[in-house]
Order: sequence, then structure tokens, then C-alpha cells
Amino acid sequence: MRKYMKPVILLSWIFILTTACRKDKGLPHLNFSKSDRQWFIYQPGQKYIFKNAAGDSIIYTVVNVEDSLMTEYDDFPPFQQEIGKKEYYLARLKSNTDSIRIYFGKQFQGNPNPDRLMHAILWVSMKSQFPRLSVLENNIPFSTAVINGKTYNTTTSIFFQNTSIETFTKWINATYDQKSGFVEIIDINNISWKR
Repeated sequence: MRKYMKPVILLSWIFILTTACRKDKGLPHLNFSKSDRQWFIYQPGQKYIFKNAAGDSIIYTVVNVEDSLMTEYDDFPPFQQEIGKKEYYLARLKSNTDSIRIYFGKQFQGNPNPDRLMHAILWVSMKSQFPRLSVLENNIPFSTAVINGKTYNTTTSIFFQNTSIETFTKWINATYDQKSGFVEIIDINNISWKR
């Protein structure tokens, strides 16, 4: 029994020392800047109504918003250690037949500039389901759009990394405003639905 105790004691000491060292040095944090937070416009209960020229409408309601910290771990098993804390913001919008998740966050790994604002959109009935915001993805400047008589000065187009259209696809394009969210969506028949 004594021959098994030495490795157990040694492993226990290694664990204690690595845990203690990690706590002493502290984990880095990636926090949102003031300009990053300009994108975080959604509040639970908000409703976004889009209408087409025929008077049909669709309503998206913000059902949940998370604005918090998460731990990022390294990608190399077997020891997946914490490498830092990072802020994230996630908004979930739902209609009777559709849902949209909009994520903004920071990231240590796979990101040459950890201060860069990362984003992802999962839109169930949008073409390819994963549209991207051109301003954030490709550094394309904001543009101005007038929609239903209202001027939006911080709009961006969306683009797709693939262009797959499925049987459940309803939308093929959209315009997004930093301060207002989606302001126009285009359906599969090329009909515009505006806020």
C-alpha cells in the first residue's frame, strides 16, 4: 500500500501548487468598452414590428437578455485550464414562427486582437441561418438609411458565409442599425418588411 501512496501524495502536491499559482497570478479579464456597449440595445419585453406594403406584419419580442462574464478554457486536453474571464451579451428574440439570437462577446483564443468585439447571429429562418454584420466582420463603415421616414445613421448590411436556402427559409437579407437593431428584412419573394 505504501508504494501507491507516494504517487498520490506527489499528484496532490502538484495539484495544490498549480491551483495556488493560478490563484496568485489571477486570471485576465476581457471587458466590453463603452463603444462595444453601443450595440447592446435589447431589453426584455421590447417588441419589434415589421410590416410589408400589403399591411402584413410580424412581431419579434425580446424574450431574454444575458449580460455577464464567462470563463474561457484552453483548447488542449487533457488539462483544460481556465485562461481568463470574458464578457458576453446575448439577446433572444422570438416571433410566432421564428427566433433570432444575437451574441456579442470577447475571446482570448483564435482571436489575433482580444479587444475586438466578436459577434454571432443565429436566425432560424434567415438564409444560411448565420448572417454576419459587415461593420464588425469586414470593417465596412456605417451607412445611412431612411426607412419609413426615419433616418438611421449607423446601419450596416449583413452578409453570409454561405448562401444555402432551406425549405424553412423565409428571409434572404436584412439591414441592421447599431442603435435600433434590424430595421428592414427582405423575404424570399424579395418583398421588404420595414420597422
